[in-house]
Amino acid sequence: MAEGEGDGSAGILHAASDVVLHINPVTLARDDWAVVATKGLSSRRDSGKEIISPTMKALSVVLRRGTLEAVVVDNRAVDDDVLPGHRAGYHGLGSLKHDKQRRNLFVPSYAGLNFEHIHDGTVQDNKVLFEPRNAPMQLRVIDDHTAELYQAPTPHWGLESCMRYQLLDNGVIELTFECVPRRDTFKNGYIGLFWASYIHQPESLDIHFIGCPNNDASAVPAWVRGVTPAHGELPTHLARDDQRDFAHDLAFPLTLVFNRSRHRYAEPWYFGVYRGMAFAEIFRAPDQVRLSQSPSGGGTGNPAWDFQWFIPNYRIGQRYQLVMRALYRPVTNPGDEAGTRKEVSASVKPLLNFGVKPPVESPLTRPAGTLSPSEGERDGVRGRQWEIIVPFFEPPSDFAGQFGAYRSPLLFNDGTPVKSAADWPRRRAEILLEWNELMGPWPPVIERPKLEVLSQTRRENFSQRRVRLEIAPNQTDEGWLLVPDSQGPFPAVLVVYYEPETSVGLSTNALRDFGYQLTRRGFVSLSIGTPGGNAWKPETGTAQCQPLSFHAYVAANCWLALASLPEVDRARIGVVGHSYGGKWALFAAALWDKFACVAVSDPGIVFDETRPNVNYWEPWYLGFDPARKRPKPGIPARDNPRTGAYRKMVETGRDLHELHALIAPRPFLVSGGAEDRPSRWTALNHAVAVNKLLGYTNRVAMTSRKGHTPTEESNAQLYAFFEHFLGNAARSP
Repeated sequence: MAEGEGDGSAGILHAASDVVLHINPVTLARDDWAVVATKGLSSRRDSGKEIISPTMKALSVVLRRGTLEAVVVDNRAVDDDVLPGHRAGYHGLGSLKHDKQRRNLFVPSYAGLNFEHIHDGTVQDNKVLFEPRNAPMQLRVIDDHTAELYQAPTPHWGLESCMRYQLLDNGVIELTFECVPRRDTFKNGYIGLFWASYIHQPESLDIHFIGCPNNDASAVPAWVRGVTPAHGELPTHLARDDQRDFAHDLAFPLTLVFNRSRHRYAEPWYFGVYRGMAFAEIFRAPDQVRLSQSPSGGGTGNPAWDFQWFIPNYRIGQRYQLVMRALYRPVTNPGDEAGTRKEVSASVKPLLNFGVKPPVESPLTRPAGTLSPSEGERDGVRGRQWEIIVPFFEPPSDFAGQFGAYRSPLLFNDGTPVKSAADWPRRRAEILLEWNELMGPWPPVIERPKLEVLSQTRRENFSQRRVRLEIAPNQTDEGWLLVPDSQGPFPAVLVVYYEPETSVGLSTNALRDFGYQLTRRGFVSLSIGTPGGNAWKPETGTAQCQPLSFHAYVAANCWLALASLPEVDRARIGVVGHSYGGKWALFAAALWDKFACVAVSDPGIVFDETRPNVNYWEPWYLGFDPARKRPKPGIPARDNPRTGAYRKMVETGRDLHELHALIAPRPFLVSGGAEDRPSRWTALNHAVAVNKLLGYTNRVAMTSRKGHTPTEESNAQLYAFFEHFLGNAARSP
């Protein structure tokens, strides 16, 4: 019998625990039986316990916890008493049963939580689009309640992955998926992934979720019955704040992927009803998973209750993680739709708030230097940079837990609290909408800004390029692009200031050469100056927004320019600025969420009319008003009133702590000086609270110095921040 073909003779082995393994006896060596029986079950070699040896090919494993029994199976065929007629190509949960429902939830020949597709939106052969079905998998057992499926880099896409299925208490299954792209094969710059659950003859084919009409962003969320007339018609429901569009061929054959429904979900979960049971799929809000369904994905009367996840701006060697939960539980009265919704919702709510998981103990390996920020923390890889900055993620004791008079960003406009991570996208969208309405709309961003190299010279360990960049429609500016000598792609930082020469160390302004210093440490840096060259009269063209918002718009176009460079890892682009540049960087990161992290040097991170240099009221920032000009610059007073958007912001209780919240969960450093003293923690604590809600710690930091001018120490802290969170490609000399 060829490997991967079932013949009905799969062996069943009872180990020392309650786990039951289903082994292909043709490939089982005699000594392997003893390994399983005497050493227990673990996939960790360093523990001295190894269940799957090179000669032992497990097909499936039965896991039990509480009321649940789940069978995890790889993508080979199985035909035995536990999984009769299970077809090759389907993996994940071959069976899911409950003490109250002993019939398999999933179509017996198929599976649930089955990793179905890898794609990039291009037309491919089915073997390529269904590569997870076809590439070999290895089943590894962790403990009595946990198993994982490892798949080596696939033949076409080169995606390495590992899925861990763990039974938790109270009828919950947690799926942790991790993957590493090993080759640059995704032509549209993103990775598309799709999971399917084939439900076996439920009473209703439909799903239920809390959402709103697709074309009405202001609608109050309500229950939606997800109905799709036929396979591929109105199948996919996006998150309320998911505005992403992924390029794809018009003839792309997977019709569930890009065809959208008439609704969006407001909470990241849904459920369907099956023979007296409810099956719910629950996600992390920041992952922006898309919910999909088909009335006949598993055959007539067998709907597919699916989900999909996109990884934009991927980079080779980076590990990415998705975590979701499934709940399988009885319902009191399946015929009572309103009552069932209420009952299931009450069970799901406590399960919604789950953040980044510790990395799966899997065979996924990475080259040195490719840890993402959160992975660096989770793996204990602090290093020199982490040691430098770690003390600054905690406020001084005088300000710990102090929130000042700022209105919490975790309150909706109607006063109701944001209770979970699932609520946050809606509240974030509310904040962003208000600020954009106050400041005015951006012009459309330039998807591929023109970047012209005017001259190039060698300098130390990098090339220095004078560039002309398209920063807005019909508007260009010149700056400096510094690129390290070694092999990329590199992390990158946009450096904003009055003029770009200071940022690259070509002026007499000391200790503001962020671009130069970061490039010496292995970063690409793009340094630009004020649009038009005069910070007090910036050229905003035909834009209808406040000047500081226009600055953020320019930064967004700079991000797009950097992201298009082959030397740049588009997933690791930060932004930094000092003083005026700090204001610019703060608004850029808050309004353009593709910046991976941000550091601001003493800009004044909240409105403060006692400090003349915290001057957001000026017309070149937020006080522009074509109908009413201020008599003179300076602190607002009775004879020199507030104007423009700033006046409305103050009158309506807005403050910059709301922008800090928009940055979460991306790392945010305040390099504080004269304008940002430690007391600013009363504002930053609100951002800490948002990050905590989302499941993140160590995302908001503040250093302190006496004066406005950066110091060697404060700059060392700032550079360590970027090296830690973006990952340095080369150590500083």
